[in-house]
Amino acid sequence: LMYLQLGMHTTPEAAQQAAQEDLPSVEEMTQSLLQRVKSTGGTVEEWTMLGRAYKHLGQYANAAEAFRHAVSLQPNAQLMLEQAEALVLGNDQVFTPEAYSIVMRALELEPENVNALLFAGVAEFQAANYRNSIEHLSQLYAEAREDEDIDRTLRVYIGKAREQLVAAGEDMPSVDEILRTGEEQQAMTSGASIQVHVDINDDVRARFDSTDTVFIYAKALSGPKMPLAAQRIALAQLPADIMLDDNMAMVEGMNLSAFGNVIVSARITKSGSAIAQAGDYIGKVIVKDVMNSEPVKVRIDTLVK
Repeated sequence: LMYLQLGMHTTPEAAQQAAQEDLPSVEEMTQSLLQRVKSTGGTVEEWTMLGRAYKHLGQYANAAEAFRHAVSLQPNAQLMLEQAEALVLGNDQVFTPEAYSIVMRALELEPENVNALLFAGVAEFQAANYRNSIEHLSQLYAEAREDEDIDRTLRVYIGKAREQLVAAGEDMPSVDEILRTGEEQQAMTSGASIQVHVDINDDVRARFDSTDTVFIYAKALSGPKMPLAAQRIALAQLPADIMLDDNMAMVEGMNLSAFGNVIVSARITKSGSAIAQAGDYIGKVIVKDVMNSEPVKVRIDTLVK
């Protein structure tokens, strides 16, 4: 179970390549890198490399601390999951409250991230939140179809969670039905979606606090002014990759699929108001086909007057 329980999902080719890499004198490299980050403060890449080196050496507390620094510089799902993984490995493979919280934040940032769903499923299982565990793990049906190890592990966890719910008197479908239901629900909810990479100019970031609100939303290029899809995060989470999709519609029928062209905006505000105000900063990009949209980049750089 360790393949999925506490390991990042990867392809067999990538795993084989990693196994063949020669890693001479990891201890010396780690010490040299440690001295460098102590003297310079360290970049995201350096703290990440240090965290992975410590994990390779089995020094999980040091690894978690290194990843903590990396996350503080660039909060993203991958780094959060690696921090949580180090905490769990250092706690006899049991999720600590901190590791649980980190994984849930990573999942909120990237709801479709394979590793986030996997870690969340295991974390919820250990917390005896069996329905939540099944909900997260059943979304990995596509990966299970392509990888026997994933399929086997999902069936073990979902099966055990199901047994606990049945023992508590709940009427539960079979494991096969649960996985099939996850696939059917995904097919039903699939529609228009836009992957948005959001960043902010450094001079604009300096004008705001890390807890100030950032709204990411899509509006029809020609039509109603209300957002068709929206998400809300904090400045500290930027840069971030955000998914806007049909499930975020505020009014039935007023979703991305109902309009061909939209404007995707990202706006930071001190007031937290959903309505733009003078003093906010914003960035915009036009998406011409919401059904066949490539990932877009939005940079917050323009003052709202």
